[in-house]
Amino acid sequence: MRIFECSDSFLPIVDGVGRVVTTYSRMLAERGHEVYVICPMSDTGYRGNLPYEIVDFSSTVSMRRVPQYKAGVAGLDPHYMKRIEQITPDIIHVHSPGTAGFEGVRLAKKYGVPLIGTFHSKFYDDMYNMTGSRAIARVGASAIGEFFNGCDETWTVSRFAAKELESYGFRNAVRIVHNGTNARFSEPAPAAEVAEKLSLNKDPVLLFVGQIDRKKNIPLILEACALVKEKGKRFQMIFAGQGRDMERFREKAEQLGIGDVVCFTGHIADEHLLAGLYKRALLFLFPSLYDTAGLVVTEAASMGTPSLVVRSSAPAEFITNGETGLLCEENADSLAAAICRALDDPERIAQMGRQAQIQMPRPWETVIDEVEKLYDQIADERRTVGSRGFRRITDRVLDMVGDVKQ
Repeated sequence: MRIFECSDSFLPIVDGVGRVVTTYSRMLAERGHEVYVICPMSDTGYRGNLPYEIVDFSSTVSMRRVPQYKAGVAGLDPHYMKRIEQITPDIIHVHSPGTAGFEGVRLAKKYGVPLIGTFHSKFYDDMYNMTGSRAIARVGASAIGEFFNGCDETWTVSRFAAKELESYGFRNAVRIVHNGTNARFSEPAPAAEVAEKLSLNKDPVLLFVGQIDRKKNIPLILEACALVKEKGKRFQMIFAGQGRDMERFREKAEQLGIGDVVCFTGHIADEHLLAGLYKRALLFLFPSLYDTAGLVVTEAASMGTPSLVVRSSAPAEFITNGETGLLCEENADSLAAAICRALDDPERIAQMGRQAQIQMPRPWETVIDEVEKLYDQIADERRTVGSRGFRRITDRVLDMVGDVKQ
């Protein structure tokens, strides 16, 4: 099967969507499919030995407040257009409603092939953070709802994500296709190597992995850690990742008097080192209300480390409180109390980690088995039908934008 995977975030961006698209593309190609990733052009470095093809288009516009993301119009890049016109897909899967997503729409309509859309992110939050306008964010969310209404099939990565999409005006049936992780997503580096490279001492490690961004609720972690330190508990708080708010959070840690126990490592590209860090941690802290799944929570579980998450969040959907992880309320007192209980009873936390390792990770092989079967089924059933619903989307989006201007 000839498959187009369309995403507005891809290598070298290391967010959750980019990682999912990378995994889909690699594993489907390794199973003999002809896979093409359509995305904005980025500096991906050396591309040798990839089992799939990247067909990228010029992207010169940086997104406000998130400059690592680029945007461009595929149809304005003549080199891209010449390349893509030589490839006829059997099915198209869009992973974002941005410029790459709309290019997937154009191609599905042109070739009359099925269009699948996966809703990964809380776009309302993204648009509000970028514009500061709730009116614009509402219009954008409605446009995204219409985008997914026009797909032949719409998938989400959790029940939480499905509810979020419904709030955007999505009216059709949705299929939940969970993300996966390997039973052990990478072989861990030895504990001594992890300690040496990251300057760890012998105190228990509390860990966060992800974008160092306010939307991940990192200030809540810092405030809770300050309360834990006030109670005389010994620990190290490690933030592994990169993001626009890193310096701001370093300053906040100093202001809270926890600069000596907080470390920001930056992005850890070495998966073996990252796996070793997961394994070394007593507890993984992930109080984000933004994420619609929380891939890092299952990665931590795969290394035998349980997570502490907010009760109302998407990652809480995958955790049994007190058995495979811990839940807390979204406030510093509740988060700090849960951390203190974990530090006081490490054996209980280790037992939760063992159960999390058994129960939580869903192998990517199983996920791709499901995806492959669904692709075959959808292509067979709708080969002559093509994509539906997009003929009026551009006009409707323009109408909504006009309403806001008025």
